[in-house]
Amino acid sequence: MKDVFYFSKQPIELLSIKQNLQDYYNDILLNEDQDALQIKINKEEMIQIVSLNVTTEFGDPEDCDVIEATGVKSCICISHHSFSIDCVKDILKIILKNYGGWVGNDSDYFEPRFVLDDIDSFRYSD
Repeated sequence: MKDVFYFSKQPIELLSIKQNLQDYYNDILLNEDQDALQIKINKEEMIQIVSLNVTTEFGDPEDCDVIEATGVKSCICISHHSFSIDCVKDILKIILKNYGGWVGNDSDYFEPRFVLDDIDSFRYSD
């Protein structure tokens, strides 16, 4: 599984994300106990979105520096198989369009980073 992180300067609830995605995806389960959304794309593909606490989930100094410098208030982790990346990009477009923010890789400084204007060029860090 691969992870991609979405960051926003505003607090965002998974229920709100679910409501924005329901127009595009029929099979979405919100598990409030785990603070997670599960999106079933088809029989083989499932994408999980988990809400992370930006003050406790990241311990690397580089991560903390980026979070502080960018004023991040919310973070979600999108876990997926690499063959699902096109669906992930579509989900990220909806999220970025509704909430702004930026997308980062599971790497030092979350680089490379992407916004709505360039999310189609998303690539994993090397």
